[in-house]
Amino acid sequence: VMEGRGWAVLVGERYYEQGSRQERVYVVLNEQEEPVAARLPAALIRWKDQYMARTLFMPDRPVESVEQVRRQEGLSRYPEASPQALRARFPTFQHDELTAAIRTLTVPDEEVVHRDLERVLMSEATDPYSGLPLYGLDAQPVKRLILPHDFPTQQTYAAIQRGSLPYCTALWLAVMGLERSNVYRASGSSPSYEHRGHPITGY
Repeated sequence: VMEGRGWAVLVGERYYEQGSRQERVYVVLNEQEEPVAARLPAALIRWKDQYMARTLFMPDRPVESVEQVRRQEGLSRYPEASPQALRARFPTFQHDELTAAIRTLTVPDEEVVHRDLERVLMSEATDPYSGLPLYGLDAQPVKRLILPHDFPTQQTYAAIQRGSLPYCTALWLAVMGLERSNVYRASGSSPSYEHRGHPITGY
């Protein structure tokens, strides 16, 4: 949130593991800008349901914004109601256990934000099985942070090129939040669905 506007970036993670070796690759899936920040939670609820997202990373300041998001019904919690009533109120409702944990990070100086993103953008992923670089179906090395051109992420891509802070900060929160967290492994009780992924990223 900045000057009354709100920005959000949706980032997916692919996780590779072999013994003690692991690799994490981040894919930017979507973006949202709202002229009025108070309208942003509606997009976050929709993303949470459509992508089955489990964590929302946001700045730890201002505290009022953090508390408002934590109280947001449909995002971090649901009121007690029947599935039918919840579906009527929240059009993308899946089930009442599909909620997002709210995690906060202290956003560093602008220089650090850009430096951290540049580091991940320029890093090539390593196959933990072989210890060699990972290659995509296009025979190119896979970067640890990917912005597919055919996904709705043009503003985020442009922001990185220009060094524009709002989208870069939203991206930094998502990527650094994932970097500093444990990998989420879905339980067998989660609803199943068929997903046809991007040929390179898998999303």
